[in-house]
Amino acid sequence: MPLIVVLLLGCSEQSGAPNGGGSADSATDPEFQLMQDTPRAGKELIRRLTERVRRSGNVLVVQNADFLSSEVDFYDDKDFVLTALPASAPWSVKCRHDRLAVAFGMWMDGTVTTDGNDLGPAALVSLTTSQLSKERCAVLAEQVANALVDLVSSGTADRQSRN
Repeated sequence: MPLIVVLLLGCSEQSGAPNGGGSADSATDPEFQLMQDTPRAGKELIRRLTERVRRSGNVLVVQNADFLSSEVDFYDDKDFVLTALPASAPWSVKCRHDRLAVAFGMWMDGTVTTDGNDLGPAALVSLTTSQLSKERCAVLAEQVANALVDLVSSGTADRQSRN
């Protein structure tokens, strides 16, 4: 008799990205409700970002980044992941119907080399896994990206107070 194993991965409270996940009862999900209030959602996403990403000199320190498939075997102790990378490293904010995340280093699209090695991001920070509309994604991604520009250039997310 074959053995079937199903692995379910989600965000823990510790990761800073509550798992809204678009449950059947999204209307009562606190994360979903928060994401419906765009001004509050933007401030909260920026708070989550600055809680997990800081600048130290010419380095960005990313705390408790989400585990990437290529790193799972590397980390024996999964209590934390800390990634330090140059402040000049590329980054991007990606938003889709069920997630808003920031990727640091390399490419967000999961490009692989000819030998199969992942060129994915060095660190991925999920800020929410709640259901988001295309319009809300556009606004929130822009707010997070502007705050990250400030954080990378000056060490503080000054736009948090402006939005």
